[in-house]
Amino acid sequence: SVVPALAVALRDGSVGVKQAVARALGQVGRLGSAEVGPVLVHALEDKHEAVREVARAGLIGLGVAALPALSE
Repeated sequence: SVVPALAVALRDGSVGVKQAVARALGQVGRLGSAEVGPVLVHALEDKHEAVREVARAGLIGLGVAALPALSE
């Protein structure tokens, strides 16, 4: 799975990199990876609004599959 590597990349200092990573996580999640939800939920705490917005969009894209991560 690419999710652990993408989770590490979310710690990058560049807002653009973190946005791209969050977007990629959303795409991976739509392919069925259950690991993605918790990583995107963590990204909701990023200090940059742009990153939080992409993470929110990714979680919305996951739909019902995001519920377990949101309830933790």
